[in-house]
Amino acid sequence: MDLKKGFFTLFLFFTFTFVLNAKVMEFKVSKQIRTKDSFKSACESMGFRDNLLIEPKGLIGLDCMGRVVKVNDYCLKKKVKGKLFLRGFLNAETKSVVCQFGNSANLTLSCETKKTRKYCESPKVSCEKLKNYFAVDLNVTHHSRLFEGSKEMLNCYFGKVNLELDKDLFEESSQLSL
Repeated sequence: MDLKKGFFTLFLFFTFTFVLNAKVMEFKVSKQIRTKDSFKSACESMGFRDNLLIEPKGLIGLDCMGRVVKVNDYCLKKKVKGKLFLRGFLNAETKSVVCQFGNSANLTLSCETKKTRKYCESPKVSCEKLKNYFAVDLNVTHHSRLFEGSKEMLNCYFGKVNLELDKDLFEESSQLSL
């Protein structure tokens, strides 16, 4: 069990380092809803009661008296009707867990430093990795490198692919009018 925890922690470290090295220039969410709960409420909701000491573990974990709660796991339990789960994070100042929901999201990262340039080398791979931190329930629907003068940026658009089209659009008798 300890070996599994060690590998998991190592995995989280390397994956989250990928995200932290990037400079988020913009993160826009369509029809956003945020919920905010106390650290205590989150620990209790995940089945950990009587917590005298609760501490943040980075931006995505909460230590409930030695038992770690992943913020995304907590937020996934708090579904908001009609919205898709994007991400969960901790606000250490207010000691709260923030869950963000929406219909779509657009993320723009700067690729101007040595550390961040690698994100623009493979926009598709980078956007797929970033999806796990910024738009969990959505799909990558667009990825590109943008150039604004000498500045280079990575653009990721996350949305829901809906292939359920109205059947009468494709029937011979239907007419589309403008």
